[in-house]
Amino acid sequence: MAKNPAQRGGLIKNGTETEIRQSPEPKTGNSEDLVTTKEIARSLKVTERTIQNLVARGIVPTIRIGRCVRFRKSDVLVALEK
Repeated sequence: MAKNPAQRGGLIKNGTETEIRQSPEPKTGNSEDLVTTKEIARSLKVTERTIQNLVARGIVPTIRIGRCVRFRKSDVLVALEK
């Protein structure tokens, strides 16, 4: 793990200035962004619980990153059209 804040992102203090560094974006083969349960529910105008139920029934595909659940919006739309 990088110990230098510039390498891992975060706050860097230089005298009286405080600068925020962005963490580098992960390199993926697909340029489509991943969205959260809240974001996909908002865009579909349903509750988060509805999305969770669809996931539990195996209707909507997910991507798990540790304990986090993410969705590709295009995958969700295709799954709901079926």
